[in-house]
Amino acid sequence: MKLSEIVKAANYKIKEGGEFLWDCYGENSRTLDFGGDDAESVVSCVFDSGKDIVFQVEIYSKDGKVYRWVDPEYQEALKNEFQNRGLSYDYAYDDVMWFDLEHTNDVFIKTKQIIETGICDDKVTILLEIQSQEDYDKLQQLSIQKGINIKDVVVEFLEAHCKEHLNKQKM
Repeated sequence: MKLSEIVKAANYKIKEGGEFLWDCYGENSRTLDFGGDDAESVVSCVFDSGKDIVFQVEIYSKDGKVYRWVDPEYQEALKNEFQNRGLSYDYAYDDVMWFDLEHTNDVFIKTKQIIETGICDDKVTILLEIQSQEDYDKLQQLSIQKGINIKDVVVEFLEAHCKEHLNKQKM
């Protein structure tokens, strides 16, 4: 992700910036915070001041949800920094867990929503790699039988398995 992309997604609404005080991204790492009209909704990014790259983006919604994207090349360094500081990588603060985003498109969409409304939707993009033509053909056949597209077949499958998993945890 490029710094110019996140700045544009935030509609150039920079609130503040400064030096990033952790070591995991190197000595040129800085922060920029973006926000709309309320103080509760913030998008914060850590970037390299010498290059047009972003290491991580944190999105804080006024409804209490927190999202994080970390450049995959730097994820291990960030995890090590958390461990060295005796902190949990999974928690943003208190008992609030991060919802990790995998795709930059999700970051841009949520950033725009936070700047405009202070909240963002819960939708995320999930990469689906179909391993063979045979598997794709099975999905396609199932979608024809159900009268829905392949994406909706996959969503149905994921929702059913998530519900099943949650029900097993309740037992």
